[in-house]
Amino acid sequence: MATKYRQISLKNTFSDCQDMFMEDTPSFFHLLDEHFDINEFIPSVFTNAFY
Repeated sequence: MATKYRQISLKNTFSDCQDMFMEDTPSFFHLLDEHFDINEFIPSVFTNAFY
């Protein structure tokens, strides 16, 4: 049996995230915390300058 692939569009993903944020904010932030490490986005130079 052949696997059918479906392309995910950025617009749909953004819309889904926006809806989740508006309807259930705590679970949205839990989802972000689970899948994104904010420390990877902040350079160590910035952290060292302010702490």
